[in-house]
Amino acid sequence: MNRYVADYQVLGEREAGGKRILASVLAEDVLAQYEELLSQAGFAAGLIDFHALNMYNAYHVRIELGTDFFLVGVDGNQFSLLAFENRMLDFCRNKTIAEEPERIFQEINRSMVGYRRSHGSMARTKIHFH
Repeated sequence: MNRYVADYQVLGEREAGGKRILASVLAEDVLAQYEELLSQAGFAAGLIDFHALNMYNAYHVRIELGTDFFLVGVDGNQFSLLAFENRMLDFCRNKTIAEEPERIFQEINRSMVGYRRSHGSMARTKIHFH
């Protein structure tokens, strides 16, 4: 018998006091597989940033973003950089940073250095900012 894991993230509060949440339910064995794969890749699973993916969803239905593009977002102290190749997410970086223009610029450069090495064809690609 499968066991399931439930988690949620508060998206906001309404004036009447109610809260908007994003909830997820996942089979425990599937979650263990994801965590193991991330661990083997050298990552530590601690937080899923739904905001970055929701940012993409907000724009792609309203604006023609293109086939290959970067979507850079800064919302409060949350920085995210998404790279899309052939309209498919190819790279995602999320980080909590100081709300200073210099730090934002440094994070964009830091995120792009490694990506450019492995994706030389993306050198002249559209960048959309949020």
